[in-house]
Amino acid sequence: AAQSTGLPDTATEAAVYGRNGRPLDLHGQTVAQYIADRIGRARTGDVRAAYEVYQAESLCAAIDEPLPEFADDNDRRIVEQQRGQMRALCGSVSAVQMQERMAFLAKAADSGNRDAQIDYFMEGPGGKPIDWAANTDDPQVQNWKAAALRYLQQAGDGCDHFALSLLANVYDAGLMVPHDGRMTMAYSMASAAARNRSLSIEQLKSRFGEELPEADFTAALQMGAHLTQQACPGR
Repeated sequence: AAQSTGLPDTATEAAVYGRNGRPLDLHGQTVAQYIADRIGRARTGDVRAAYEVYQAESLCAAIDEPLPEFADDNDRRIVEQQRGQMRALCGSVSAVQMQERMAFLAKAADSGNRDAQIDYFMEGPGGKPIDWAANTDDPQVQNWKAAALRYLQQAGDGCDHFALSLLANVYDAGLMVPHDGRMTMAYSMASAAARNRSLSIEQLKSRFGEELPEADFTAALQMGAHLTQQACPGR
């Protein structure tokens, strides 16, 4: 049975959201209680428990992040109220626990959990937003880049359209890996196929034709077809 938190029912019974934007049902518990029910299993190899602990700890990692700008003051008040409820739910969760979420996340990602593989990329190195200009030579950033790219590729190989779209963005931006227009186009094709859509030659020419010479465009078409068949057979 759920343990009493002393908080309003609406703060504990409805789904709440972590830094990854995914909902989590705490089943009427505080975050500390929810973690305590799973931490032993997570530390002894239960990858589902590891991901659940990560999700719970990520709830608390998000509560002190700056709020976005709001056009409506009422919207801001609602979000501030939600933040207040989350602070109450996270009252007994330590900074160490919030930081250890990345180890549990990596464990879940290593097991092949596609949500975890995408979350690892979205979290940034050490669970912090990356400053691409300042941290490019930091060993932690380099290690994160290698792992995050590998996880995205593994998720993409499972026909996850979001992972494939992120890979297209990664090769387009040229921040995590060198810019590569052919790979951007190939992953864009695979991402569309994963959503049961297809990009016509005209659409691809409109998007990539000016950047890619004819030979590179043809090579990108072939790579896109290969990636699609590998990730999403039959599409």
